[in-house]
Amino acid sequence: TGPGGRSRMAGGGGSLSNTSTRVIALCLAAGLIGAFGLSLIVGSFLPDALPTTTSGRPHNKKKKRFSGLRRNIGEKAKRIKTAIRDEFIHRGNHKKRPGLEEDRKGRGKHRIAIVIPYLSSASDQSFPPYFDLFVQSAGGSAALIDFLIFHTGLPSHILPDPTTLPSNVKLIDLQSSTRLAELLVRVTDRRTDESLATNDMDRTKLVGMITKAIEHHPYILVEYKPATGHIFAEYLTEYSHWGYSDLDIIWGDTPRWVTQEELTDWDIVTYSFGDQDRVYLRGQFTFHKNIDRINQLWRGCEYLSQADVRYSKLMKGSEQFKLESAEGCYSATVLNTSDIRVKYSVKALTDAEGAGAESANIYGLYVGLGRNRDRSVVWTAGKGEDDGHKLLGLPIDWFEDSDTAFGYTDVNNPLQWEVGERKKITSYRDKYGDDGEFKKCMYWAPKTYQRDICAINVDWFKDTVMLINGELYKQRFERYAFPNNVVSYPFFHFQEWKRYFRRGQLRSVEGRMAVDDLAGWVISENGATPFPQDITSRPDSAMARISQWVEAQERGVSSAAGDVEAVTSLPSTKYCLRFSPHKIGGPKLPAVVCDEPVSWRDEGTVVILAAGEGWSGWSDPITDVTLALTAQIVLTGNNERDQALLDGLLDVAESSMAAWSIAHGDEQMKGQPSIFLLHIAGATRGFAERVHQRFQKGTDGASKPYLDSSLVAAIFSEKRDAVSRNALLNMAAEASATRWVVSGLEVERGLVISKEASLFARRIAGIHAGVAGSAFVVPQFGASKDTAAAVSVTELLRDMSSIQEDLSYLDCAKCSVDVEKQGDIRVGDVVVQKINSLWKDATKSDLGMGEIGVETNAVLEATDSIKALLVQLLHRGQSKAFRHFDQSPIIMIDSLGPIDGSITSQVVPAAEELAGSRCYNALRLAQLAMLGYNLEVLPGAFAASTKSTRKSVCMREQDGMATTGAAVGGKELVLGSRCSACFMYKNDDVLRSVAMDERARVAEAAVLWS
Repeated sequence: TGPGGRSRMAGGGGSLSNTSTRVIALCLAAGLIGAFGLSLIVGSFLPDALPTTTSGRPHNKKKKRFSGLRRNIGEKAKRIKTAIRDEFIHRGNHKKRPGLEEDRKGRGKHRIAIVIPYLSSASDQSFPPYFDLFVQSAGGSAALIDFLIFHTGLPSHILPDPTTLPSNVKLIDLQSSTRLAELLVRVTDRRTDESLATNDMDRTKLVGMITKAIEHHPYILVEYKPATGHIFAEYLTEYSHWGYSDLDIIWGDTPRWVTQEELTDWDIVTYSFGDQDRVYLRGQFTFHKNIDRINQLWRGCEYLSQADVRYSKLMKGSEQFKLESAEGCYSATVLNTSDIRVKYSVKALTDAEGAGAESANIYGLYVGLGRNRDRSVVWTAGKGEDDGHKLLGLPIDWFEDSDTAFGYTDVNNPLQWEVGERKKITSYRDKYGDDGEFKKCMYWAPKTYQRDICAINVDWFKDTVMLINGELYKQRFERYAFPNNVVSYPFFHFQEWKRYFRRGQLRSVEGRMAVDDLAGWVISENGATPFPQDITSRPDSAMARISQWVEAQERGVSSAAGDVEAVTSLPSTKYCLRFSPHKIGGPKLPAVVCDEPVSWRDEGTVVILAAGEGWSGWSDPITDVTLALTAQIVLTGNNERDQALLDGLLDVAESSMAAWSIAHGDEQMKGQPSIFLLHIAGATRGFAERVHQRFQKGTDGASKPYLDSSLVAAIFSEKRDAVSRNALLNMAAEASATRWVVSGLEVERGLVISKEASLFARRIAGIHAGVAGSAFVVPQFGASKDTAAAVSVTELLRDMSSIQEDLSYLDCAKCSVDVEKQGDIRVGDVVVQKINSLWKDATKSDLGMGEIGVETNAVLEATDSIKALLVQLLHRGQSKAFRHFDQSPIIMIDSLGPIDGSITSQVVPAAEELAGSRCYNALRLAQLAMLGYNLEVLPGAFAASTKSTRKSVCMREQDGMATTGAAVGGKELVLGSRCSACFMYKNDDVLRSVAMDERARVAEAAVLWS
């Protein structure tokens, strides 16, 4: 029974019960998340046994997600946290430096500008997929730091939504790479025209060469970091300091770590992860006093100050281009300057192997936003044997709790300070002289500079290094003992993780400003997992979350709703239509990179064909349900055949839109809203105009009342390549203005939603309005008889003998599978059979056509079996069944996830990298099961193909072969790539790696949320 004793079989749907801890443990044992998850399991607070009913089965109540499990976890966690607070929390050394409190009062006159010029690659005109990690964490440093990010005319739809940008992150558009090159050429401002001429060079020619160089090799920009204060001088006039960094940074509470002494007593300050025997200025974070004497130190590096000489040699072919590391020449130049004070401090965390970041790789990196979501603090577990357990016992907002972390909340208490006497350092030059041979201490800076940079008698992780008037010194430092022995730093440099990060793994970071419940994230190499304020003891706040969601939606709705040119009401999220493997060097697998990003805001790519007056401002966004449809077709050049296929495809899609918009009973509305997103590959102007005309109002439009409540859009591409269907699914679903969305219906298969589906969907949405985190599976069938496009539920149930549950038997295009349909491949078929069986029982019970209130235990047994099978698909041993799952699940899903602060489209989007109509189709359904969504079937609603709809998307060739596509360029291009299973990559290892990452990401979230 559900809430209030109501039978789940009488109006509540057939429940797929929450995953038991034993099932999750089975998945973890299968190696889904490796050390990360296992270390969390060891330290987790799971009860010894689940509370049971008198029948010995777990309770399953929707209002309290995780039911008794959640309560037991909360009670145990409270006891353990109390014990940890009493026995293990160390407050640190509260001894204050003399005058610190007074010093901090004058800090307001100091402000640092971190300057980052960014140039995207030619293949991907966008910021990197991890850009939101940088941006959202940077907001926590607003008290001291502004981040000036220069770009060269990135399209507006690629840029982040301004409403989600922290105030201290400023995007500055230089319009072109030529303008950036003109700024860079300032390094030659002391070279006369005559000097340039002697090298057959002038500034115009130099600008052109640098423009070409940075466009082909954007990484060259790092060479110019030392001259940042000079190159961007006019942008820095209001700042006391300037510095440089990179985008592969997660910022912590940096203002809390930068001391008044560092701002006033030192000319340059740089933070390292601990390799202190290499005395160089780190590219990840170095800041300078903004005074001319310091701003011109770089002139000792001739590759900058005499850039014309270098490029002249390149032009003449007398020299090959070789990257100059700024950490080499500039560091050596500074070390050989006598009247300067530089501090090299150990205040950084990195994922680099051997850099002391093992805990972040094992336990993940925690990012806390604070109670007001205006902070950013990063931490991970210490290195002690029990530190993983202690990490879980620490509240997510510990840094704002004076009882837990008094030494941190008291801003006058230093987090790191020097102790003892200063001692001189021996450099390689001191030991080996000017000519003696030595072994390199670093590989990225030329050996020429290492005689000065490399030191001998320095402890990596215990010494602060100082350059004072030409002499190098070291001094031991001590650090505040953080609660529960966690490790915290001003920032985290993910130089390794970034190589494989994909946008889908980090979606929970994007647009987080709209969610007030979010307390932070846990970041790992598998992506980002959102963290609520208090997972164990916070009361259910579904209604508050729903109100916040509605307010966020209303802020996004355009005042020009109904104007087909207005797209400001649509999401600014970036999606990716095509991917390719990108070799990163060494024996590692290639990374998967986006080749074709797209956004609803991209008016040059996404064409709005129709936008009814009601589609965005729907009457009840809480209980109304949007049908999100997608379709794609690859045109072959045979105009007659292509036109017939396109018309048939649109006929099928519009049949669903029409059925969904039908008003039922005494409802005072026109049914429910729908969104249709079409992708046409190989499109010509004629085809584009024909599609556009089909959805215009007028004579034809008058007969299509469903367009009044619909959004119709198309992407016309000249390339004859199929795109990621999952990207289209995400785009369509996230454009919805309602909380509930039905998506996944495969138009290319001739499937049409049933006549009464919108009625059943809206009823279920109303029943579950007060509970967040539900998903309902809509079954799909094939009718062997010829009927109307949209079938009614009574028609279906009264003639089940003519209904085929395995759609592949009725498909026009018979898709071959490279493995026999036996063994583990059968698991997918069993999942479909059990879901269909449960749906039929629930629907008959609802309609009074069968037994009312089916035996609860029997339902539980069936639903437990389905859920176990879904999670079983995540197991490595089920790779064939998982990969070749034939059906595209149709799911009615709640935009709000089961945990406070979680948004479904961000936590579990369709994996865009897994492209193809038969490519890990069951992944998202299994992920929902793993993440604790209240997974049920939707009684009464279904989709079905009929003879007429299948014929609409199928053409018979003269040779009698059935096909829905054609072979072009060696590729099988089908409607929506119906038979193109995982067509995006030739390397199967890359494909399996992406699929495994997606399993691991949700497994980590499942453990953390438990």
